[in-house]
Amino acid sequence: MGCVASRQEVYDEIPESAEFFRRYALGKKLGEGAFGQVRLATEITTKKEFAVKVADVRTQESRNVVGVSKRRKRNIEREIYMWRLASEAKITQVTSLEAAFYCGGFYYMVCEICKRNLMQHLLHVKTLAEDEFATLASEMLKGIHHLHTIGLVHRDIKPENFLCADKTGFQLKLCDFGLALKQPRKGKLSGIGGTAPYMAPETLVLRRGLQSKPTFHKEVDVWAFGVILYLILFGKFPYMPPGEATAETMKHAIKHDNPPLHFPESQSSLALMLTTRVLVRDPRRRITAKDALQDPFVLQANAHASRQDSRGSDLRVSVRDAKDMAEKLREFQISENTQQDLESRLKTVTAKSGGIWFSEGDETLVSPTQSLNSVSARADSRIKKDKKPVSRDKFGTHSGVVSE
Repeated sequence: MGCVASRQEVYDEIPESAEFFRRYALGKKLGEGAFGQVRLATEITTKKEFAVKVADVRTQESRNVVGVSKRRKRNIEREIYMWRLASEAKITQVTSLEAAFYCGGFYYMVCEICKRNLMQHLLHVKTLAEDEFATLASEMLKGIHHLHTIGLVHRDIKPENFLCADKTGFQLKLCDFGLALKQPRKGKLSGIGGTAPYMAPETLVLRRGLQSKPTFHKEVDVWAFGVILYLILFGKFPYMPPGEATAETMKHAIKHDNPPLHFPESQSSLALMLTTRVLVRDPRRRITAKDALQDPFVLQANAHASRQDSRGSDLRVSVRDAKDMAEKLREFQISENTQQDLESRLKTVTAKSGGIWFSEGDETLVSPTQSLNSVSARADSRIKKDKKPVSRDKFGTHSGVVSE
């Protein structure tokens, strides 16, 4: 995925411990990625529900020997560090990290649970009133601006990385800090990383001419935000490569402005005007997230929040084709065999650690003789005896659960 800044950063190492399984019961799978899963996690003592991002850092060293990837381990610890920094202020537009653990070749990042992401919400709705669209833009910008205020660059802004925190789908929370970097006091960041359709021109270098890494600043997040606006307005990405679309041809089109960036007419003139202000190829002329929050289009979100009904002409939303294309452009495809192996190993680690594993169906316990009430007392005594407890203050914050 992404490359880190030029100098090597050192992050807190999370000690190996079965603490996660003493506190939480693993539930059904909510999502999956190339190197992990997101699952339901129920806190044993309180019965509260959370989501847990399970990241696999194992590597096959030989046919019968499984080791740990130091590079992947370092990347996950960087993600946890960035996520902790982002969620310390407990603003509503950033997903809160509850705690982080490491056991059996897996990291477990416990966070608040949300029903669906922005892409799923856009697939669900048929139309958006202009002030509803403005509310989505405002929520995204608040999350991005918060990161920039504390010196972080997300680098992977896209609809899938904004979670909907309520039933309406208009309260968004930024998530997934796997590519996030801390802005140095002097100079710019370097490296290549992100999701192809949302990558800013300044972050791209052709493979043939890869003599030096591109440098960039926080403006890359604003560009990606502009791609989301364009996607909602027109149902496609700003750059659509001719012929077969691959990650490389998409990057080539963005890097060389070929075919040139074009803004069709739109039903929402204010939204279109903001889109033209953020999709500026020269990052020095691109507006900041702070300035975008004061844009006339975004300020309509305040009107939407102050009343029950929505106003403004309805914009037809059609993002299915773009979603399908983005999935085809993934540089790390999700393998069914990898997921099955991960799940099998995760069950083994859970059993060895004395944890609880729910079935995939109705979330009944695999062992009928077990129940959350019966294990709560044992969990209390185990937590007290644990020699290496994970500090919540050190690895995360808690701002409650968001679920239906």
